Amino acid sequence: MRLFEMLLILINVPFVLWGFSPRGRPKWTAVFPLLSMMLIGLHLAVEGYRWQMVPAYLLTLILLWQGIRPFLNTRQAKRPFVILGNALLMLLLIAAAALPMLLPVPQLPDTTGPYAVGTTTLALVDETRLEPYSNDPDDKRELVMQIWYPANSTGSEPEAVYLPHLEIAGPIIAERFGLPAFLFNHVNLTPLHIRQDAPILENDASFPVILFSHGLNSIRVQSMTIVRELASHGYVVAAVDHTFAAALTVFPDGRIVFYDAKRLFTNGKSNPEEANQLVKQWANDLDFMLDQLMLWQAEAGNRFNGRLD
Repeated sequence: MRLFEMLLILINVPFVLWGFSPRGRPKWTAVFPLLSMMLIGLHLAVEGYRWQMVPAYLLTLILLWQGIRPFLNTRQAKRPFVILGNALLMLLLIAAAALPMLLPVPQLPDTTGPYAVGTTTLALVDETRLEPYSNDPDDKRELVMQIWYPANSTGSEPEAVYLPHLEIAGPIIAERFGLPAFLFNHVNLTPLHIRQDAPILENDASFPVILFSHGLNSIRVQSMTIVRELASHGYVVAAVDHTFAAALTVFPDGRIVFYDAKRLFTNGKSNPEEANQLVKQWANDLDFMLDQLMLWQAEAGNRFNGRLD
């Protein structure tokens, strides 16, 4: 649970508990829900909305009404209804505290290397290969490639997100696990401490290159902790979404290619012969990615010019 989320829950606790007092809440306690509303504003501005906090938002609105109600000279409810209402508020308070704790914003371990980390993403076409899994037999093999590298960040570059195109990818990943589509909507609140398109580290060193290949029906960012750690220690890590074999591939022009077992395997069922062909396709993807890196290594003005080992 993040700082303002925790403060929001804590400041609502005494106001809810005061409701069980035989004398009711003193009028001055209306300051608590007012402070809670201010905290919601700070939380949304600094930390960002996430659906796990909806019970806390709802609780605060109800408490705000209860706080200002004594000043409006409205008729007081009978004691049994007051007790029932406070009991329901207590249940809502428990839900408001439990949900963000049970489903927190993911926190990655800090990198241990001496370097900041940058990343860049590119869409590439391998003109030497046809796409065997496309509906159009003349299509060329298209890939989305992402590179992580030691960076010379100024801090002005935008923070990279964990899962690009989350509004599309989140429901797909949730579906894989049989979970509600909205469950992963908060993933991009995870602080990566990776700068998008930051300049590469300015020194005389060249950096070893590691190629990363995801698993079947997965995505290129599946091992973000490892990738960040390697880049912070001076490695350049390059990965692709293996189009049609990745859970989804989103191209810059908005096209989306989803995983479809029926395109890869006869009757959608894996078999050794077609699985072997798929692995060869992945190997060719990595060869193409390596060729691109070698071109950029020799290209004047490219950020990776002379920097790859």
